[in-house]
Amino acid sequence: MTIDRDSDQPRGSLTEEVQRRLRDAIHVGEYTAGSRLPSENALASQFGVSRPVVREAVSRLSAEGLVRAERGRGTFVSQTPVAPRFEFAPISGIDDLIAWQDFRIAVEQEAARLAAERRGPDDLDRIRAIHAKMVDIARSGERGIDLDFELHLAIAQATQNPILTDAQRSLGDHIRSWVTAILATTSRSPSERHELRNREHAAIVDAIERMDPDAAARSARRHLENGRTRLLTEISQARK
Repeated sequence: MTIDRDSDQPRGSLTEEVQRRLRDAIHVGEYTAGSRLPSENALASQFGVSRPVVREAVSRLSAEGLVRAERGRGTFVSQTPVAPRFEFAPISGIDDLIAWQDFRIAVEQEAARLAAERRGPDDLDRIRAIHAKMVDIARSGERGIDLDFELHLAIAQATQNPILTDAQRSLGDHIRSWVTAILATTSRSPSERHELRNREHAAIVDAIERMDPDAAARSARRHLENGRTRLLTEISQARK
């Protein structure tokens, strides 16, 4: 069934609609645990959207823990689909964004520290692979909001603490709101934004790889504080 839409409907809205439709299909058993989702082409045709919209929607479902991608085989419904255990009020303004960034700093700084202490080889491979994808898409000018979330989720998973992982997963929509707000206000070029983000992420990944908890925590805090500073600076300039 195609999605009803106006020609001017933004891509983000289409992505959210495809994500919702697929999530509902999984929950009602249309796609059962362990089954493979149709290909990107098939889903794009089914919903009447582009492949990038489908790809982004599936990436979000992966971040939620509902599906998993297997290289060379496709995307499969998780055997035990994960749903966020925490529900948060939506972000409605700049004060909320600042408060949520304080919370992110508290959670993700400690997650980075524990990830550096506890990560295994598979955890590190996953973190490095996601970061590499972010570096690659920087060259194409894509925003990579969902990959950004996946990287922070992979770091939380490397803590081996399911509560931290659930907290990070539940922050997904709020993190996207934060990044979207930055992109809406920033005057920086896409290449400059990618360079700053990737450099800060690289410091976190490097510290986790070296199993240096203090450096990982410092790098994570610096990354999040820098993001907050960049947003406030851009908003201040936009209001002048």
